[in-house]
Amino acid sequence: MLDSLVRVSRRAADNHYAIILAEARTSPEPRRITRGYNTPPRGSHIPQVLSGGPRR
Repeated sequence: MLDSLVRVSRRAADNHYAIILAEARTSPEPRRITRGYNTPPRGSHIPQVLSGGPRR
C-alpha cells in the first residue's frame, strides 16, 4: 500500500494528471458510442443470468 501511495504522490508532483487532461481535451475527433456495443452477436449463447434479461 505504501508503494502505491508513493507512486500517486510522484505523479502529482510531476503534474501527471494535468498532462492527461490536456491530452483528452485536444483529441482530434470526438469519440462516439456505437449502439449495440454490449449486445452479443446473433446466434451466440449467453445464459440469461449474464445477458441482462428480465429481473424478478
